Amino acid sequence: MRDAGAAFAYTRLASTTSAALRLMRIGQTDAHARLAKTLQRVPIVVEAMTTRARPESFTPAMDVSAMTQQYLHSRLFRS
Repeated sequence: MRDAGAAFAYTRLASTTSAALRLMRIGQTDAHARLAKTLQRVPIVVEAMTTRARPESFTPAMDVSAMTQQYLHSRLFRS
């Protein structure tokens, strides 16, 4: 559970950093330094998550929105 939480946190933070590089005037060195500083707090947050409550997720509106995203004319990042 802790490894999964840490992996999820890393992917979310890394993707946010990647988006910031595309959207803001921030250099790679500064962005990676901020990412590294933020990643230092991940073990504490994951520990708190796993000891206090069992992680759950129920976001039907977000799921429906994600399913319709492919039909949008313009997207922020095209793959």
